[in-house]
Amino acid sequence: MFKGVIDYQNGKIPFIIDNYQMNLFSEQELVTLFVKEYNFKTNYILTGQCFGDGNIPQEITLLVEESMGSTCYLTCFIINNLSSDEKIDSINFESGLLDGIFRYKYHYLDLARSGVNLAAEQSEVYSIPFHICGSKYELKYSIGQNHRMGLLESFKMRGKTSVLLQTAQIEECYRITLLMNRFSKFITSTADATFERITLSTNKIVAGFQL
Repeated sequence: MFKGVIDYQNGKIPFIIDNYQMNLFSEQELVTLFVKEYNFKTNYILTGQCFGDGNIPQEITLLVEESMGSTCYLTCFIINNLSSDEKIDSINFESGLLDGIFRYKYHYLDLARSGVNLAAEQSEVYSIPFHICGSKYELKYSIGQNHRMGLLESFKMRGKTSVLLQTAQIEECYRITLLMNRFSKFITSTADATFERITLSTNKIVAGFQL
């Protein structure tokens, strides 16, 4: 469950998100105005602030699939660190399914035997070009830890699938996530393809999370 406020007409409307359903709560006239403007509207973007542990505000961008009254059904949302002023340049996936597809264990053993310190540096295993809607992208699969990230790095040793972004807009992140989901389902012949962690990076440093 997530809580925060969305920005609307020079004001802020409180919200709670549970299972990709966002409910707006306020006695102010802003909610009435919001409903008049967005009722039954589809595929639009909202922005605001999300309050996590310790009530530290973080920027949030929400892709709304459809609105009904004061309830918004979300396609996905991104939580960014307010401290990061640089543009997000890549989206990263950590998944047991992807590790199986890209043979994480075999490559890990080969790299470790060759003397690579995987606790201190990442090693790129695959670089695969692909296209979405006429735009060219590149998928990179890496193994190892990024020592520059410190405590921001995942404590679990596993592979990381990264795709460089062009616009860093939420629609682009969603399209790539949907593609990776379908790719995982197709290769593994499973109906349930999930990702343990989806992060957004700036210069290989985590700048946000996609949910």
